[in-house]
Amino acid sequence: MDLIKTAKELGFSDAAIMDTKDLVFKPEYRVFCEENRCGNYDLNPACPPESGTVEEMKQRALSYEKTLVLQTMQEDMHDSAQYKKDKLLQNKMTEEHAENMKAEGKTDILIISA
Repeated sequence: MDLIKTAKELGFSDAAIMDTKDLVFKPEYRVFCEENRCGNYDLNPACPPESGTVEEMKQRALSYEKTLVLQTMQEDMHDSAQYKKDKLLQNKMTEEHAENMKAEGKTDILIISA
């Protein structure tokens, strides 16, 4: 399975595979989750609070050698209703890609979206 090609076929703007050790963690971004800007707080297991603390999330991420970064682009970040719809679509595409990867036996890579 070509993970990047499949991601683009699903509708992602771009995708890349990188070494997880090169990820930059920004704990101050957690406030966006707490403000529920995307509408997924306490709804998505990959989101707070179920996802754990910032440090727990970082340690879980660093247990993977490689990361698949999936990118989508929004036209207008100031329209909160549209942003939430776009984020929901992004989450659904990510879940579909993860399920496809799992079916192919590819479970040794961290998936994140941006």
